[in-house]
Amino acid sequence: MKSKFREWKPVAIALRQRAEDVIKEEDVVPDETLAWETRKLIHELRVHQVELELQNEELRLAQVELEVTKDRYQDLYDFAPVGYFTLGKNGVIQEVNLRGAAMLGMERGTLIGKKLSSFVCSEDQDILYRHSREVFETGKRQYCEVMVVKNDETTVPVRLESVVVHNNDGDDSSFRQYRTIMSDITEQVQLVRQIKKDKEEWRRTFDAIGDIVTIQDPHMRIIRINRVGCMTLKAEPEELVGKYCYEVFRGVSGPCSGCPATLITRDFTCHSTEIEHVRLGKTFHVSAAPIFDDQHNFIGIIHTAKDITEQKILEAQLRQAQKIEALGILAGGIAHDFNNILAAILGFADIAKEGVPKDSQLYDDLLQVIRAGIRAKDLVSQLLVFSRQNKTHKEPVPVHLIVKEVLKLLRASLPPNVEIRENVDTRADKIMADPTQIHQVLMNLCINAFHAMEKRGGILEVDVSEADLDAEKTALTLDLSPGQYLRLSIRDTGHGMDRAVMERIFEPFFTTKEAGKGTGMGLSVVYGIVKDHGGAITVHSEPGKGTTFHLFFPRINAFDDMKTTIETSLPPEGKERILVVDDEESLVKLAEQMLTHLGYDVVVATNSVRALELFRDQPEYFDLVITDQAMPIMTGIELTKKLLRLRPNLPIILCTGFSEALTLDKARSLGIREVIKKPFITGDIANVVRRAIDN
Repeated sequence: MKSKFREWKPVAIALRQRAEDVIKEEDVVPDETLAWETRKLIHELRVHQVELELQNEELRLAQVELEVTKDRYQDLYDFAPVGYFTLGKNGVIQEVNLRGAAMLGMERGTLIGKKLSSFVCSEDQDILYRHSREVFETGKRQYCEVMVVKNDETTVPVRLESVVVHNNDGDDSSFRQYRTIMSDITEQVQLVRQIKKDKEEWRRTFDAIGDIVTIQDPHMRIIRINRVGCMTLKAEPEELVGKYCYEVFRGVSGPCSGCPATLITRDFTCHSTEIEHVRLGKTFHVSAAPIFDDQHNFIGIIHTAKDITEQKILEAQLRQAQKIEALGILAGGIAHDFNNILAAILGFADIAKEGVPKDSQLYDDLLQVIRAGIRAKDLVSQLLVFSRQNKTHKEPVPVHLIVKEVLKLLRASLPPNVEIRENVDTRADKIMADPTQIHQVLMNLCINAFHAMEKRGGILEVDVSEADLDAEKTALTLDLSPGQYLRLSIRDTGHGMDRAVMERIFEPFFTTKEAGKGTGMGLSVVYGIVKDHGGAITVHSEPGKGTTFHLFFPRINAFDDMKTTIETSLPPEGKERILVVDDEESLVKLAEQMLTHLGYDVVVATNSVRALELFRDQPEYFDLVITDQAMPIMTGIELTKKLLRLRPNLPIILCTGFSEALTLDKARSLGIREVIKKPFITGDIANVVRRAIDN
């Protein structure tokens, strides 16, 4: 507007001057031509005057608008969300907006003349100094972040953006001031800190995972790996990042067979499997899941490997225990029926030999039958021990005495190329056990060790030590409650066993020995005895590296001296009347002949109901009742209770093939005088009958 006004002003002045000259001429020389020119000039003058007035009005309005704009700019300047500072070369504040003053907690007027550096933390003074110097030296916009101290001594993180303000002469080498924009970055700093905190928490969580976890790109290159993965592979993260998963874990040039990560690229879903790592000697449950970005593009893989080696061992132990338990039940059932058969064979053979001349071939044949029957009886006894159905009397036992006794016997029979070593802690060897069975366990294991070293010789070592199973993991692995145990260890340096053999060694009738060198019952009996004593057994073996058995027994703190008694007596005879009850007709006839041969008057019954009827008719007629336990309709114990109601003091003998059916103490608490186990011969039943009647 000002420029247009300046252009029109000289034109207006010239027109006015010309009009005045024309008027003067008209006064001197009246002329119509001059009058017309005068009117024309006056008209032009008026037009220009109107235009000038319009331009003057526009100029006035423009000045008003400029004032409004200036006020608006001042408001924007003062109330901007950032602080504006105009600084001299020495950093003195020459001008500041209201927001800038508020950011420093002071009035605007009091800030003028102060240095901006006086509001910056001492730790950030060097940053501000370098920032100012770079502004001066480069003349370009510079940035920095510092912490400022407000007037109330609170601190605020700010971002400074500074630029030089040059003189109007265009000389870039000189300036009067520079301007700085100050932005409060508290939220950004807090956000950065939160991101850093979240990232750190994520890293700690990632490293705290107990399984191997890797983040991989779509080509199975490792991007990140957690602490457990590094520990398992014995490497630092930087050594693993960027390498292929299969290269790191298996040392191969291609994906592992069956790896679930390779399946993801086909269907982009989760996959898992079990992989056995031969080099690490571990089994892993491996799972892989795809990673997608916001646009659902496949960008990576989450790969986890959980070490399930111990779990697999426990599962194998559980399967083995269940298999052995099932075999034990089967063995118990077989033993029950076999005992009845053996009872008839042994009994009738024993009776038959009494009527045969001792110098005859038949007598020798019968003796062979009896000897074979006794061996079969021992085999059934081992079956019952394995199935934990042959309960025995336990007493406090010092194991070191049994160890010394067994090793003393072995030294006399083992060849000189087998060295025996003994390491016994006498403080640890107090257990509640059947000494005969512990002796049997040691003999079985030591003889097995000898057989493993028979060809090349070696070392047989027997250790007795304390074992404090207070760790839950150890106790769980052994299927034992935490506590104090005696550990009996038998080691050899023989040929050892592979895993397939170790999984079967406790099965009855399983053997790796040559025909005629074993029944396959030795370790089965050992297993049954250890379990019956509330213990556990483990075996460690490798082909060519020998075998170690660890047996764990609950310890006790006190014990009595071992007592060994041997009862000897001659088969006595009698004339009493005896009622014999058994559902096996052959056993009834056997008992009848045995007892009749001993002088007794025998009445037999082949079922418990018939026996009860006979006794009810004449309660005082019988001096003794011998009854089988396992009978249909009414068991021996049930029959005993009914008989004792009719005659409370009646002597009763319970005959059983299962020792777990009734212990002698429990039998006597029910009114039973004696318990006899099948099979038996004449001398066995003679002694039992006499004790039952006489006591």
